[in-house]
Amino acid sequence: MSRVLDGVITRESAAELDAAPGTLLGGASSAPPRQASLLSGSLNLLNTIVGGGILALPFAFRSSGLVAGVLSQLVFGGMSWHGCMLLLRAARRAEPAKATYEDLARVALGRPGWLAYHGCAFVNCFGSCVSYVIVAGDPPPPFAYAGLSIGRPPLLLLAVGLVIFPLASLRDISSLRFASGAAIAIYAVFVTALLCLWADGPPPQQPPSAFKSSVAGYVRAVPICAFAFMCQTSLFPIYGETDQPTPSRMRSLTGAALWPPPSRFRCAAFAAAGSLYVLTGVAAYCHFGEDLRGNVLLNLAALPSPAIRAVRLAFATSICLTYPCLHFAARCSL
Repeated sequence: MSRVLDGVITRESAAELDAAPGTLLGGASSAPPRQASLLSGSLNLLNTIVGGGILALPFAFRSSGLVAGVLSQLVFGGMSWHGCMLLLRAARRAEPAKATYEDLARVALGRPGWLAYHGCAFVNCFGSCVSYVIVAGDPPPPFAYAGLSIGRPPLLLLAVGLVIFPLASLRDISSLRFASGAAIAIYAVFVTALLCLWADGPPPQQPPSAFKSSVAGYVRAVPICAFAFMCQTSLFPIYGETDQPTPSRMRSLTGAALWPPPSRFRCAAFAAAGSLYVLTGVAAYCHFGEDLRGNVLLNLAALPSPAIRAVRLAFATSICLTYPCLHFAARCSL
């Protein structure tokens, strides 16, 4: 216990850990071969972070205001990045080194901690998976606009059978890197569409506010922003397959997916997740104003543009590609 806490809360020499580039989280002798690259791990981690949470994030900007919304991404993004680094540092400093979150929970908190982690991880991942399936079925299919009537349940079964189930059945999470890359590309298109609406559309009837006077708005925004950066349940499986996960490579991977490392805050722009969140929140809130709803897709549904319809359908596809990342973490907790 003291060794775990010592590795978490004290300033251990990072150079000492970097000195052994072949050191693995689970030990060199027991760990399986690691073939995943840093790019593969960054794509999977970023896909896990963004997911469907990007839909509710604009509502957090509406609840707290533009300035507080941007600042909250800084705060919670930085906290999530630091939390990931603490978990991995503790896993390496435990005796023996631990390759899974549940093993680390057992070392730090005993069997109650091990059971608590399994329960929380399963509920969190399973609940997220269910919500993802619901979101995937929200946009109407393209042939619905052509007058063909097909129910939502058959479409969801089709999506699960053809896309979600094959991807969720893969053995290694690193095999999802191409699906994660496609999902991230769709998220980028989604954000671009919101930026175009903001640039070309008329100003909202109720313009956005920089700050909110109501404390209740900030209270509503905090859980949305906090959960938007949750990725810890998928962190260990990703690192478990990363080739040579030394501390410097860990910082690079999480920094690429979350934020730049603290020492580079002065000269580096926000990385992928923070950039997507800030652009989405600002663009959606500035375009829809106080009429912004809890799910920005509901606002987009009122727009008759064929391009917006295509974006909504593409987003439903991206949700199907994100589902397997969370399913993998839920599968590991069973």
